[in-house]
Amino acid sequence: MRGDAGRLQQVFNNVIGNAIKFSAEGGRVEISARREGRALRIVVRDHGEGIEPAFLPRIFESFRQADATITRRHRGLGLGIAQHLVERHRGTIAVHSAGPGQGTTFTVTLWMDDEPEASNDAPTRAVAAAAPADGESQEPRPLEGRSLLVVDDNADTLPMMAELFRLSGATVETAGSAKEALARFDAGLRIDALISDIGMPEVDGYELLHALTRRYPERRAAFVAVAATGYAREEDRLRSLAAGYDLHAAKPLDFTSLTGSIGALIAQRRTQRVKGS
Repeated sequence: MRGDAGRLQQVFNNVIGNAIKFSAEGGRVEISARREGRALRIVVRDHGEGIEPAFLPRIFESFRQADATITRRHRGLGLGIAQHLVERHRGTIAVHSAGPGQGTTFTVTLWMDDEPEASNDAPTRAVAAAAPADGESQEPRPLEGRSLLVVDDNADTLPMMAELFRLSGATVETAGSAKEALARFDAGLRIDALISDIGMPEVDGYELLHALTRRYPERRAAFVAVAATGYAREEDRLRSLAAGYDLHAAKPLDFTSLTGSIGALIAQRRTQRVKGS
């Protein structure tokens, strides 16, 4: 098959690492792979804690607000990234668990292209087109050359968001609080886009943007501001826009759509500044 070896390694680091993490001392993790036509299925099975049925449909939603006990318990799995990377290779990742104490099984399906007749297979052609022989992806990177600051007080969510923005071509800085973000600007940080959570302690996302607008009006005019938040009601969207955010993105985030929207907003902002100068 053709693909990005480093990104696929990241997928299996996440899946196998979680199988180990949720297995008791002396537990067992089984890994198998089998060929089914042009599909390659890799199965990672553990006999550990298992997953509550109520949480299974949300297991890949990396950026859902951690507001329930089961979400807090299983957050930080990195599975949103794993799903994103598998889908970039036109594959799928699925999870099954019979419930608490019954273990968990992850199945990753990828497409092979090492047979001559594989050129007639649409998924295989897509993988071959997406990744050249050296393994470097040629897919569009909507944030190529852009600089971002991602602000979120969730220590699990923040690095995952940063990594997915980097996969879209951006240079990414992070801050674990609004106060830390302000300190970065005090030190001279300049960016193309701010992606900020809203519900943060001490200083929330609204107060952060107000402070940046007040302290650094010129720099504020140069970057796009995105509210990435678990507050998903229509009144929350309107409040974000009224506070000065250019875009309201409700969690769980649709990352493909979000990166495209941010890229378009940055381009629009730069065009407006050129015309105004």
